[in-house]
Amino acid sequence: IKNSNRSNNETITFDIPSPGPWIISLDSALPAITTTTILDATSQANWSASNRITINGQNNINNGIIIQAPNVEVYGFTIVGFNTGIFIDGQDQDRFIIGDVGKGNIISNCVTGIQIFGADDGYISGNRIGTNPEGSTSNPNTLYGIHLLGDITGGASNNLIGGNQPGKGNLISGN
Repeated sequence: IKNSNRSNNETITFDIPSPGPWIISLDSALPAITTTTILDATSQANWSASNRITINGQNNINNGIIIQAPNVEVYGFTIVGFNTGIFIDGQDQDRFIIGDVGKGNIISNCVTGIQIFGADDGYISGNRIGTNPEGSTSNPNTLYGIHLLGDITGGASNNLIGGNQPGKGNLISGN
């Protein structure tokens, strides 16, 4: 993320040795994403809906992935153990994409799955929020699955959660 923040329009891909699943247990917070970036766990060899990269905050880190730039995309992670799994932070962080058909995120066992503060025109699709990977059991986020907040000037408008095409819907449960 630090290297990506030095330029614009970067794609962060993964090449972790071993067949997976892969668990990244954090001892400190990840840097915020501050430039247009694609963060794509599905680029990992052997990635599948049941063999994923997990980012684990171990219940002692406030935010998992912090977005502080417009046009950021996040695909294919399992995110657990944070106060907020994905935090889209601010009025100008518009046009974000969180998940898509066949490469959604699993966000569970956080306080809030996804929080959007003031950002507009984003998409949240193809994710499982508050469930296990199969969507058959509740692994709740204790407060909110998705929490949209405006700021003093408005914001958090025109965000599409789900969609009407196959696979665009989110499974949100247990929050």
